[in-house]
Amino acid sequence: LNASLPPDYPYLNKLIDNKGLKGLVKDIIEKYPNEECVAILDKIKYLGFEYCTLSGTSWGMDDLIVPEEKEKLIYDAEREIEQIDSHFEKGLLSPEEKTSQKILVWQTVKSKIEALLKDTLPEDGPVLSIINAGARGSWAQPVQMAGMKGLVNNPAGDIIELPVKSSFAEGFNVLEYFISTHGARKGTADTALR
Repeated sequence: LNASLPPDYPYLNKLIDNKGLKGLVKDIIEKYPNEECVAILDKIKYLGFEYCTLSGTSWGMDDLIVPEEKEKLIYDAEREIEQIDSHFEKGLLSPEEKTSQKILVWQTVKSKIEALLKDTLPEDGPVLSIINAGARGSWAQPVQMAGMKGLVNNPAGDIIELPVKSSFAEGFNVLEYFISTHGARKGTADTALR
């Protein structure tokens, strides 16, 4: 990268991710005249294309590792849900409170699984490389693929309190598949209407 930059530009000795690259480009545009700027940015672009091709980074299902602790987290959450249901049956909670508490439990579990996933995936693996570089996607995709899909909205836009506990890597059961089709249909309909 330093060879692509002008000789008078300060030496860079750090990891350059998506944000770092944006800052570098901004700095070059501010410091150098337009013609020189175009040549520098072209060099950086070609450098990126060359090493992207050489790295051959790809993302397959075998790159996703389901955290071992997931089963216990789901089990604990199910016990919490049973407690919420028993409180509701005793009249201690209103239907709205019951729904909001259940949603909170599942959102907490999903965020815990996300944290586990960050530790489970190999540091030099393609998943972490792609996401940490800011090249594509965010943590939302690997969490659904190797953690749990989580809560889904119904066609009216309300959250269905029954979550999809499986991930795409593990595969859905019939009920989970049916629940997840609501979200997919809503997404498609929203796109068509937009």
